[in-house]
Amino acid sequence: MSNRSQEFITFYQRHRFDDQLAYYRARVREYEAANTQASWTAGIVMLVASGVAFVAASGIGVAPLAWRILAATLPAVSAAIAAFQRLFAFEHVGKLFQDAVTAMLTVGERAIGESDAEISGYVSQVELIFAREQGQWGQLTADLQTPEPGSDATGHHGGS
Repeated sequence: MSNRSQEFITFYQRHRFDDQLAYYRARVREYEAANTQASWTAGIVMLVASGVAFVAASGIGVAPLAWRILAATLPAVSAAIAAFQRLFAFEHVGKLFQDAVTAMLTVGERAIGESDAEISGYVSQVELIFAREQGQWGQLTADLQTPEPGSDATGHHGGS
């Protein structure tokens, strides 16, 4: 391998491959942590709601109205947290980034080779992974249906 080719590969791996891999790994950790936090928070709020509902139903606490209000609102808070978790798709987005990490590690384990064609093939494979990852973001919104002009949020047109 020529010195120039070796310099390019070293530069490319350090400033493109390794940086992007570190970014993907950080996003995997971030979204897995967010998913775990949301799941635990919703679960704990629901567990507290169960205890509050018991106290409200038994009438053993002070300020029974407050216990009844909490018994009615805490399940809604838990549901709102779960809806937030689903809305931001923490688990799905984390899996997208993990797929990119797995693909990069697979390509990174292969011997690059010494010819310009082999180096070009390696770079093309890495860049294809990046393009696929970026292309996934469009698919997250592909299933959304936008209302037609003049229709309400359900897609029905005004009038009778």
